[in-house]
Amino acid sequence: MSPILTRAAWTRPYAWPFLALFAFNILLFLVFTLPRSIKERHTAAEALALRKEMEGRRAEIAQVRTRAETVKANISETATFYSESVPTCAGEPALVLKDLTAAARELGVAADHISTVPKDLEKLPLAEIAVTMPIAGTYANVGAFLQKLERSDHFLVVDSIGLRERIGDGGGAEVSIKLNAYCHSPEAGKSRGRR
Repeated sequence: MSPILTRAAWTRPYAWPFLALFAFNILLFLVFTLPRSIKERHTAAEALALRKEMEGRRAEIAQVRTRAETVKANISETATFYSESVPTCAGEPALVLKDLTAAARELGVAADHISTVPKDLEKLPLAEIAVTMPIAGTYANVGAFLQKLERSDHFLVVDSIGLRERIGDGGGAEVSIKLNAYCHSPEAGKSRGRR
């Protein structure tokens, strides 16, 4: 074996400065490079978490915008419905009573005691006219009257219909109809809301 290979490495004259430089590099790595690397990893993990949170917030904002657009569309469609489908309240209670009475007479149905009770609806620009109609006639006439109610120019909602067979007067039916007529009154909901 050669004497160069058998001699211990630390006994060579250049080994101590090399070992000192190596130890200094390790010390620098432990003091500066390692903490900076750990800090960079920690910062990268925080940035990733923040990105995920931002994506979640963006999704929430998109959902809120979609809901807001839906609400705006509903408000617009409701206003259009009120203005186009529901008649205004100018004289509407008297018109409803007049039209129902005329339809009953036209179809041969006895409707002597029609009563109406108008009232404003809370928080809505609508007035409600509660109508109670006891009518009597043949089954065919009563059926024709009910069909005429379905095709009425007024906005009518039938709450209940009570039907019983009429005794005497040639048979037929006695019907008790409770319905609500609605008309558009822009001041109705506002006046209630101010109180």
